[in-house]
Amino acid sequence: EIRAAKVAQQREMRAMRAEERFQERYYRGEARMLRRLCRLIAKWQRLQDSRQRAISRVAAEGAVADARRERESIRAARQERWRKLTRRDITMAEILSERM
Repeated sequence: EIRAAKVAQQREMRAMRAEERFQERYYRGEARMLRRLCRLIAKWQRLQDSRQRAISRVAAEGAVADARRERESIRAARQERWRKLTRRDITMAEILSERM
């Protein structure tokens, strides 16, 4: 009986150690999977950030181009008015019509 109890206790201890090893392997695998998932999320966020920066850069370039076109059209209109004002054959009617 004592021998049988000892054998049963040894079996139980081996089963507990096997369970502990399984748990360790499982948690190591889980930790590995979580690290891999974190790396993937970080990579995705970097990609999203670079896409967002590219979108912002394109929008800023568009705004700069719009402002440049606006300045150029204002400058062209100003030069056209100046050309009209500096003509020798300008009439009072043309000057008054420009102001209104």
